[in-house]
Amino acid sequence: MHLSIVTPAYKCEDCIVELYRRLSAVLPAITADYEIIFVEDGSPQGDWKVIEAICRKDPKVRGVKLSRNYGQHYAITAGLDRVRGDWIVVMDCDLQDQLNDRRDLVPRLINEFQFRSRRRRLRQPNHHYT
Repeated sequence: MHLSIVTPAYKCEDCIVELYRRLSAVLPAITADYEIIFVEDGSPQGDWKVIEAICRKDPKVRGVKLSRNYGQHYAITAGLDRVRGDWIVVMDCDLQDQLNDRRDLVPRLINEFQFRSRRRRLRQPNHHYT
């Protein structure tokens, strides 16, 4: 199982190292086959320097630098475009998501659930806008 963690970073210079530390402590207990992708979303702080330093130190970490601030959804999409994992976890960089509290979550999901996606063939216009 290859697991990818994608986290957008904007004005998170102070949180990135701690998030990396927490993930590095928890992920090996889930699987040895993982990657962490930090997406720097044009932050005016030193987020990218921190991400670069972590990438140089740990080959399981990759960084993506956007040319300007596009917003969280585009940053997540940029990370998703680069994942190698079969399973993906998207989490904020602000340390509010506690993956270490749910070590069993990813293996349980993999063992118990299948994910499917659907696409509409024809979308009906909604004329209820005022």
